[in-house]
Amino acid sequence: MFRHASRRLASHDLRSGLRNPLRFRRSFPTALTTIFVLILTAIGPARAADDQGQDRTVDLLARTIFHEASGEGRLGMIAVGWVVLNRTRDPSFPRSVADVVQERHGRACQWSWACATQREPHGTSWQRAQTIAAMMLKDPPPDPTNGAVWLQHAQASEPRWGFTVYKTARIGNHAFYGRNPVGDLDVATR
Repeated sequence: MFRHASRRLASHDLRSGLRNPLRFRRSFPTALTTIFVLILTAIGPARAADDQGQDRTVDLLARTIFHEASGEGRLGMIAVGWVVLNRTRDPSFPRSVADVVQERHGRACQWSWACATQREPHGTSWQRAQTIAAMMLKDPPPDPTNGAVWLQHAQASEPRWGFTVYKTARIGNHAFYGRNPVGDLDVATR
């Protein structure tokens, strides 16, 4: 009985739409508007989440640049930003900026500011770090580190990280290191 009623209702709707084409024309803009609103409603939260994710990524990269190179000037700040980006492309590191910045090894953090209580960034160095971070994520300049995935204060002794690296650049107070492409040279021989 229910099956017959639903068939009758469906055929009635179809026939009435065919008999009265104006009814279809009048309802089409409404249907189109409804579809458009549904699409925007579905996309809106996703875009908002993407924007929040992008803002968080810029903030984490800017904090890393600020805390590691606020006294280095523009090139030094760009170089630190490139180390983070290079790590996202290296299979030994996490794939996202947030995961690279917040990566831990045991109790130690890859970036000292991520574990320690640091002063809240402010001033012109912070503004410069934010600008550079946004630029690095949107349209990065050439990599002055030549693909480095590690950095160390230049006054520190040669790194003894337990694996072979080579120095790719020295910019300001930092020395930058990459993977040794040959695999048998030590940093001391470079």
